[in-house]
Amino acid sequence: MLVLTRFAEAGVPSTFADDAAELLTALTSRPGFRGGKLVRSTDPGGGWVLMLEWATVGDWRRAFSPFDLRLRAMEFFAHAVDEGNAYEVLVDVGADGSVLRAPSDRTGLQRGDPPGDSL
Repeated sequence: MLVLTRFAEAGVPSTFADDAAELLTALTSRPGFRGGKLVRSTDPGGGWVLMLEWATVGDWRRAFSPFDLRLRAMEFFAHAVDEGNAYEVLVDVGADGSVLRAPSDRTGLQRGDPPGDSL
C-alpha cells in the first residue's frame, strides 16, 4: 500500500528534508515498511510529498505504535495538508512490462458507496 502525504511549500520548516530523512530512517525498523521518499514539486510553490510504501494497511496503522516514533511523526505530520493519504495498489506495471494485479482489501463496499465508510 502507498501513503502519499502532501505538504504546502510555505508551511514547512527549513529543516524539513532533514526531518523527513530522520523519520524515514526510523521507519526502517517497523514491520512491513518497504521504503519511502520525500519529493518536492519542480513548480515554484508546488509543495512536497512524503511517499511511504507498506506491505499492508495494518503495517501502516501499527507503524507508529512506539511512543518515541509517534512523537516524532506527530511533529512532522503537523505540517501536512489535511486530506486522505492511504492508497492500495491494485495494478503495478514494471519497467519490463510485467503486470501485477491485486484484489482490493476494502471489504463491504458496494458500487456507489462513498470511500471510507466501511474502513
